Amino acid sequence: MVSDLIVFKDASCIIVRGVGVPKELCLPSDVVLWLRSNRKAIRVLDALINNYKFKRRLCNRGALRSLILLLYAKSLKMPPYKVARSVGVSPEQLYRIERGLREDGLIDMVDNMLR
Repeated sequence: MVSDLIVFKDASCIIVRGVGVPKELCLPSDVVLWLRSNRKAIRVLDALINNYKFKRRLCNRGALRSLILLLYAKSLKMPPYKVARSVGVSPEQLYRIERGLREDGLIDMVDNMLR
């Protein structure tokens, strides 16, 4: 169920379920606030976490964090490298997840769901 996917722990931490052991992620508070108020992004996350082919790419916290930051960038129509720089993450991490979405044929689905 979509509502069980993410537990909002506090203003900057979330717990993501559905990818093995629940993973606690600390993100900037504006990203957590965006995620809390954006049901489309939560539905995209749910679809990707439950996608058999893509799920293997989400084996650690860093990959999940990169995916959430990439969705944040796409929904705000910002280049991923700007979001990565503002958060202090290597832009390559976001582009690696984006390449995975392309290789698995999911990038169009993500773009359509975020519109």
